[in-house]
Amino acid sequence: MKKNRLLKKGLVCGTILLFVGASIIPSMGRTVEEEQNSTDRKTSFMGFNSRGDTLYVGGSGPGNYTRIQDAIDNASNGDTVFVYDDSSPYYENVIVNKSINLIGEDRDTTVVDGGGSGDVIHVTADWVNTSGFNIRNGSSGFYLNNSSNNTLNNNIVNSNAEFGINLKFCSNNSLISYCVVTDNVFGIVIWNSSNNQLKNCYVCNNTLGITLLNSSSNIIVNNIANNNTYVYEGPPPPPGPPSAGILFAQSTQSTLINNSFSNNTVGILFFNLFNESKRKSYFNNSIDTSNRVNGRPVYYFFDRKDLILDSLETSHLSLAFCDSCVIKNCNISNGDGIFLWSSSNNTITYSTSSNNYCGILLYSSKLYRSFDNIISNCEVYYNSFNGVGLQGGSSRNTLSNCNIYSNGLSPFGVGVSVGDSSNNNIINNTFTNDGMLIGGDIQKHFTQNISGNTVNGKPLYYFLNQENMDIDGQAVGQLILINCTNFLINNTDISHTAIGIEIQFSSNISISNCNIYNISFCAIGTGYGSNHMSISDCNIYNSSVAGIAIGDSSNNSISNCNVYSNYWFGISLTRSADNNLISNCNISNSSGIGLFLIDSSYNTIYHNNFIGNTQNANDNGENTWDDGEYGNYWDDYEERYPNAHKKWWKGIWDTPYEIPGGDSKDRYPLIKQWPNSSPISMPKYKAFNFNFNLLSWLFEQFPNAFPILRNLLGL
Repeated sequence: MKKNRLLKKGLVCGTILLFVGASIIPSMGRTVEEEQNSTDRKTSFMGFNSRGDTLYVGGSGPGNYTRIQDAIDNASNGDTVFVYDDSSPYYENVIVNKSINLIGEDRDTTVVDGGGSGDVIHVTADWVNTSGFNIRNGSSGFYLNNSSNNTLNNNIVNSNAEFGINLKFCSNNSLISYCVVTDNVFGIVIWNSSNNQLKNCYVCNNTLGITLLNSSSNIIVNNIANNNTYVYEGPPPPPGPPSAGILFAQSTQSTLINNSFSNNTVGILFFNLFNESKRKSYFNNSIDTSNRVNGRPVYYFFDRKDLILDSLETSHLSLAFCDSCVIKNCNISNGDGIFLWSSSNNTITYSTSSNNYCGILLYSSKLYRSFDNIISNCEVYYNSFNGVGLQGGSSRNTLSNCNIYSNGLSPFGVGVSVGDSSNNNIINNTFTNDGMLIGGDIQKHFTQNISGNTVNGKPLYYFLNQENMDIDGQAVGQLILINCTNFLINNTDISHTAIGIEIQFSSNISISNCNIYNISFCAIGTGYGSNHMSISDCNIYNSSVAGIAIGDSSNNSISNCNVYSNYWFGISLTRSADNNLISNCNISNSSGIGLFLIDSSYNTIYHNNFIGNTQNANDNGENTWDDGEYGNYWDDYEERYPNAHKKWWKGIWDTPYEIPGGDSKDRYPLIKQWPNSSPISMPKYKAFNFNFNLLSWLFEQFPNAFPILRNLLGL
C-alpha cells in the first residue's frame, strides 16, 4: 500500500510539472475558438514559480496532513497543496492567503464541506489556482475577496446557503472555467470586479444563475445557465429582480458569447435602479446572436437608430437607448419577451409576444425616458408576469387595437401595468382573463387616456375627475376611479381581471352587494387619500394578493363582507390611520394573513370572525380590536390560550387575544362566531363571582412580513 501511495505521489508530481510546462504559454493568449475546442480541463498556473514543493493532504502517505488548512499554513508561495480523496469529506472552512496551487484529486470525490456556515474556501491572495474539488454546504462555496489573477478550474460547487462562487473586488483575468455550480441561492456573482473570464461552466438550479453587479469588462463565454428559478411554498415572494440565467445590475462593457440560457424565470435581465448619470453605460454590453434563450438566438441592440426588424423569430428582443426603430411581423415567444429600455419613437406592430416572462416592457428612468412609442395590432398572451408594462416614467406612449389575454400566470400578473408613468393612450384593446393596473406616487401618474377597452367582453371603465355617478347592476369588466367623488357602485360582478375596482385620490365612494373574485392582484384596491369610502355586503374571494387593500387613507368602513380564500391577505391597511372601521366581516382561509395592518394606527376592528387563515392577524400599530364590550372571534384562541376561561354570561373569554406584530390586543375575544356571541342569560350562575387571575400574556413577536407591500398595497 505504501509503495502504491508513493507511486501515486510520483504521478501527481509528474502531472503538476506538465501543467507548469504548459503555463509557459499564457492561457489569456488563446483565442475564443481555441478555448471552445480545447478538451484540456486542467488549470494553467501563472505568475509565480510553481516549481516549489508539493504538500499532501489525506491518504496514508508519510508526512501527509490531515487538514487542508494545516498544509496551506505550512506552504510557501509557489507550492502546491494536493488533496487526496481517500479522507474525503474534509469538514473545514479553508483560508488561502498564499499564492499556491490547491489541487483536489477528483472533483467528484474530493469533498470540502463547510458544515453549514462560513466560506468553504476563502481566497485572499493573488495567483491562486484551485481545481478538482467538490465544494458544498457553506455560506459561500468559493469566496475570492480583493484578489486577482486567480483561476478556478474543474470544480463542483453545490448546496451553499448563499453564494456558489463569489468574486468581490477581484479583477485582472480571474478565470472560472469548467465548473459545475448548482443548488445555491446565487450561483456565480461577480461584483465590483472587472476583466474577469467565466468560461465553459454549468450554472443550474440556483435562484440566480450568473450575476454581474457593479462590474465591467468581463467576458462570459460558452456557459450553460439552466433552470435558475425561485421555488417557494406558500405565499410568493414580493416582486423584485426575478430569478434569471444572467442578471446585469449596474454593470457595463461586458461580452457574452455563445452562452445558453434555458428554463430560467428570465434568461437575460437588466436591473439598473441607481446612479442615473451612468444608467446609459450600464446597457453598453456586447450580446450577440450566438447567445440563446431556450434554444433561440438573442437580439440585443444598444444605442441604435432607424433599425427595421421584420419577421424575427426569437425568445429575447431588447432595444436599449434606441430611437425610431420598427419591430413588425415578429414572433417573440417561449422566453423573455420584448424590452425597450429608455427608448423612444419606436413602433411595434403586427407582432406576437407569448409564453414569455413579460410580453412587452417599456422601462424608463428619470433622465432617460421611453416616450412616444407605438404598440398596435399585436397579440400578447400567456406571459407569466405582465402582458404589456409601461414602467418607470414611460409616458406619452400609445397602446391600441391589441388583443391581450391570459397574462399573469404567476401572482402579480396583469394584462397592462402602468407604473410611475403618465399621459399614455390605451385605446380599443381587448383584454381577456387579465386587465389593467395603475400605480405611482403622485396623481399625475394615474392620469392616462383610457377608452374603448373591454375586459372579458365587458367595458373597462376609467373615470378621471368625475363625480355624482351611480353604477348599479351594470356589466363591468374592470373599474378604475381617479380623483372622483360621490360614486355609488351596487350589485356588480367583476372577475378574472387584474384588479376589480381601483380607487385613487377619491372620496365618498360606496361599494355594496358586489361579487368580486378570481383576481390576479386584489379585488378592491384604494390609496392616496381615498377617504370616506364604504364597502359593505360584498363577497370577495380568490385574489392572488389581497381581497381588500387600503393604503394611505382614512375614515373608511368595511362591513358585513365575506372575504375568503385570498392568497396573501384577506384585508390589508397600509399607512392608513384615523377612524377606519372593519366590522361584522367573515375573514377566512387566507394563505397568508387574514387582516394585516402595516404602519396603520387609530383604526377600530370588532365583531369579525377570523377562521382558517394561516395567520389570523398582524398589527404593528396602535389600533382598537373591540368596541369596549365585544371583540372578534378567533378560531385559534383555544390553541393559543389553553388555560383561559369562558365568561358565558358575557359571551367572551377572560384572557385578551394578543395580535402578533406589536402591542395591540383584542380585550374581549368572542367565544362563538359573531353574531351568535350575544350574552347568554343564565340567572342561576349570576351569584358566582369568578375571580380568576388572568394568565400572563403570550407575546408572539413576528417580523413585518413582505415590507415591499408598502408600495404595492399602498397604491
